[in-house]
This record gives sequence, structure tokens and C-alpha cells, in this order.
Amino acid sequence: YARYAIRIYDQIESKRELADSYHLLGNAFYHADEYDSAKTAYIDAQNLYERLGMEGGIALSFGNIGNLYDVSGKYDSAIFYYKQALKSYVQAGRVYPQIWIMGNLG
Repeated sequence: YARYAIRIYDQIESKRELADSYHLLGNAFYHADEYDSAKTAYIDAQNLYERLGMEGGIALSFGNIGNLYDVSGKYDSAIFYYKQALKSYVQAGRVYPQIWIMGNLG
């Protein structure tokens, strides 16, 4: 369904929903242990969130990419992305996700 949504939102140029759909596609790949495909989808979402200036979406993408590195045992990269996510969540004023990221860093 995420791929279908991506096609539709791309056709109607609905960038926020397109970014959200890439994020959902990344989640589907993540839960299917298809980490390379998940990373690609998260980066696509992040690029759109950046163009839209959506700090919360940017942070979410950074956090999810950090999770990918974490489950792959690439802890230095995971920490880098978690710190980027934390910075973005602070800028967005989103407190609860900051706690989530700090837990991942701990």
C-alpha cells in the first residue's frame, strides 16, 4: 500500500504525504529485515522533509536510520544518527521523541 500511495502522491504533487509514504515504506522494509531498502526509503522521506522544512520528519528519519545501524551492529553510525535526530527534535520542540532518542543513546 505504501508503494501505491507513493505513486498517487507523486502524481498529485502532495509532498508531505509523499514523504510520509516513504517513511511508511521504510518501516515495512525494516520489519521485513530488508535494511538496505529501508534506508533508501528513509533517506527519500528525509530529503522531502528537508525540502518542506519539517524538522519533526527530519528527526524521525534520522532516528530510524540510527535504528538500522543499531540493529546492524554499526554503533558509531547509529550514535551519529541518533544525535542528529535529537538535535532536530530539540529544534522542533518535540519533547517525548527526545526521550526516545536519549534512551537509544543510553
